[in-house]
Amino acid sequence: MAASSNGPSFSLHVKVIYFFLIVCSVSISVGIYSLYNHIEKTKVQLRRQILEDVLKEIVEVKVVPSDESNGSTSSGGQYAAFRSSDEAESDTVLFSRVKRQKFVTVESDTNNDISNGLWMPTFFRVPLNALQSFCKSAQEHCPDKAGSPGPPGPPGPAGPPGHHGLPGPQGEPGEKGLPGFRGPKGDKGDSILDLNGTEGAGAIQGQRGLPGPPGPQGLTGPAGMMGFPGSKGDKGDSGFPGSIGPPGPMGPPGRNGDPGGMTLTPEMQRLLQGPPGPPGPKGHKGDPGDTTQPTASSSVEPRSESCEIKAIGKPIFQRYTGTFWGAWMKDPMPRRKNDANKYWFTRHFVGAQLFEYDSLASFRDDRVSRRYVLPFIYDGTGHLVYQGSFYYHRSGMSEIIRYDLASEQILAKVTIPGAAFSGDQFLYKTNYNFFDVAVDENGLWVIYGGLEHPNDLMVAKLNPETLGIQRVWNITYNHRDLGNAFIVCGIIYGLRDVYEKHSHIDFAFDLYKNELLDVKIPMTNPYEMTNMLAYNPYEKLLYSWDRGNQLTYPILFAHQ
Repeated sequence: MAASSNGPSFSLHVKVIYFFLIVCSVSISVGIYSLYNHIEKTKVQLRRQILEDVLKEIVEVKVVPSDESNGSTSSGGQYAAFRSSDEAESDTVLFSRVKRQKFVTVESDTNNDISNGLWMPTFFRVPLNALQSFCKSAQEHCPDKAGSPGPPGPPGPAGPPGHHGLPGPQGEPGEKGLPGFRGPKGDKGDSILDLNGTEGAGAIQGQRGLPGPPGPQGLTGPAGMMGFPGSKGDKGDSGFPGSIGPPGPMGPPGRNGDPGGMTLTPEMQRLLQGPPGPPGPKGHKGDPGDTTQPTASSSVEPRSESCEIKAIGKPIFQRYTGTFWGAWMKDPMPRRKNDANKYWFTRHFVGAQLFEYDSLASFRDDRVSRRYVLPFIYDGTGHLVYQGSFYYHRSGMSEIIRYDLASEQILAKVTIPGAAFSGDQFLYKTNYNFFDVAVDENGLWVIYGGLEHPNDLMVAKLNPETLGIQRVWNITYNHRDLGNAFIVCGIIYGLRDVYEKHSHIDFAFDLYKNELLDVKIPMTNPYEMTNMLAYNPYEKLLYSWDRGNQLTYPILFAHQ
């Protein structure tokens, strides 16, 4: 990856270097050419100046014929040259002039033919009239017509090699040649321009380079979206007992108790109770007792609305809380107008706090408007809010509590006889639930497992005001085979598995007709851990808690 990312930068560096070399070469060539023209112009000016000096000297020199007394011959019309007496120069000056310029060439203005020039030593001064008379006398000896040219002479010896000339001007660019062979990999150059050049035409893809060294650590990016929770892990080992926490805040004052002696709680009774004593004497035979159950009456109001579920729609995501276990609910029949849009929420399967939200948007944004501290700890996730009260199972007891949200007081409680409420006798496969409080179009219900018959599914109809038990159903069906359950229109529906993404409802029992129904309704657990499932009869929706995700399911009824 490093080699591929440095390729365009390396190519750009090479192009920049080539461009600088071309500019330098052109600049040097232009400078040399300008210097050459300047030298030529200087030479021409010097020649013109020398010619002007020679002509001046010729005008001032007198030429006389030489006599025989001086040892000179006059044949061929030659003349001897003597210096002027008034412009005599010393031998030293004359010798220096001879050294400076041995011969002078007088060139014609019309052409460069050497026959039109005059060669003479520079220390002779010839008057112009003498030169003219010499030329006239010389013409008398010249024939009228030139003779025939003689045979060509032998070729002369080869001259020495000349000096290297100055470089000529830059020529026109030639045609583009074929791409050459790939050269060896060069060293990495320094970055001089922070520009991204365009890729050249006809480039040859180079080999993949070796990976470069790791770069510096980048800046921390923005937080990503929260992913889906992972699958359920194995149960860990029990940890060490934690330290004792600080005492909690003082709870609200309780109601006035009944007059009489001191009332002991079950915990105090277990602490104060001593070891069992010896068996006492046999008592007298008592009168026959009543065989009916005193805790449940057989008077149940008729079904107020009849309906059957035909299909359950796809789940709709509402919020993610990060806690795998919990419950969220909405009051289907609020007593106060301002409670119609509120939502309530409990965290985990054991706790003593109830959170209230003013709207669904507040619930999604986790903007808590009110916090309730319950007088007793709740157990499980099968709670609900109905008619302005919070109904829940009291932890460690076989009791259902009605907690009024307006006064923050317990208005009623009931002990469910023959119910399993401790140990590992859980109601469903999901564990941690002993009771599941439900509501439908006909009122308040509680689902639980039997204590005498551990495999039997039990359902009790309660009075929502006093929590009095109106009727109890013992259904010979193993409640541990169900993942979760809910009641709609007096029919209890059981979801087969909550750990499978694609599950189904294959258990339905009509509590008013006391008969099983043949159903198989598909249902989806998108996060594969549905530990809370409740029906809202006003909205006709199912509320679900699936591995920390709060979902709603639309319902299609058979009569729709």
